[in-house]
Amino acid sequence: MWVTHLLLALLLADPATPAPDKTIAPPPKTAVPVKPKAERSWADSGPVALMNGNPVHAVFLDQPLVDPALPQRGRLEFRITEFSTCTHSSNFLGTPAGATLNANYLGHKPQTLLDHASLAATAAATSGQVYMFLDTETSRLDLDGTYPFGRHWGVNLDVPVMGHSGGAFDWFIRAYHQTLGFPDLGRGLAPMSRSQLFIASGSQSRFFDGSSAPELGDIVLRGLYAPLLESRHSPAALIHADIKLPSGCPSHFMGSGAMEYGLGVSLAKGVGQWRFYTGLGYTIHNHWAGLGNIPVTNTLDGHFGIEWRSSKRWSLQAQMTRQEQALAPAKPSDVGEAAYLVGTTMRYRVSDRLSWEFGLLEDLKYESAMDAALQFRIICTGL
Repeated sequence: MWVTHLLLALLLADPATPAPDKTIAPPPKTAVPVKPKAERSWADSGPVALMNGNPVHAVFLDQPLVDPALPQRGRLEFRITEFSTCTHSSNFLGTPAGATLNANYLGHKPQTLLDHASLAATAAATSGQVYMFLDTETSRLDLDGTYPFGRHWGVNLDVPVMGHSGGAFDWFIRAYHQTLGFPDLGRGLAPMSRSQLFIASGSQSRFFDGSSAPELGDIVLRGLYAPLLESRHSPAALIHADIKLPSGCPSHFMGSGAMEYGLGVSLAKGVGQWRFYTGLGYTIHNHWAGLGNIPVTNTLDGHFGIEWRSSKRWSLQAQMTRQEQALAPAKPSDVGEAAYLVGTTMRYRVSDRLSWEFGLLEDLKYESAMDAALQFRIICTGL
């Protein structure tokens, strides 16, 4: 009987209706979100601290290339720079004092000290000219702190301590100049390891001989405003207003003895492993109390720099700066002509909060700046 019922069920079944599929379907695949590649952080970078260490230029306020990336937390920087300066105005060799030193040099005689009284008498008898003879090493320690107020505002304070001395690098500089065939640039006119700073304009002159103990220089206070924060499509931009306080001694070439004011702007943009910097700064100078009758003029400084992040911890930087001199042009000498400086540095990031940097600063134009400088920086962030 059951066979008959099975046959009837097969005959009455709808052949177009498929048997139900009792297998369990796998769950649908969900797409795994792809994280975008993180942008390279330049928060622990910054431009070269390129300064003109010529004692006559350094008494005045200049406009450095300030880091356009305003830190989100406090940053403290210790900067040690050793400047070597040996230069004289182009009209110096035509004076009796200059002729004496030049005769010693050409005759291969031991060099004597500058007859500054004779040079002062020459300046007093010649109107409208500036005479200058500078041979020294300047050691400078800067304590530089930046503190933000929100994302767009901040303040910076730079406190320098300086000292002039005969130094210890004369032999090294002369040796590599001779080895590489570089010009002497007047170094043979000065005895080694002695400090002599002289400048005269008309009846006024300033002479500083011998070593000086470390002294406070002119303190600089900067107000910072960042209208643009760096993003994929825009650079970092910073505007800074500066005021220099007359805290250094003018007669020791530590400061101008007068208030000075400046306004500057800086930009930066990172592209892959590279970061580009540029900036301009204008300074309003007052006078130099160390030589009250010497004319001064306002100045405009320009900068361009580049940084290459070779790895997570190492980066190399190069920067060129054109700095106008606060001393007004005084023909026929080239006093007052702009200085062209170049700096190269190597930076190592110990951690996200600590970096150190070693750099070499050079002058590309004789007389208007120091000859060369070595610099060491320690930068602490996130304070």
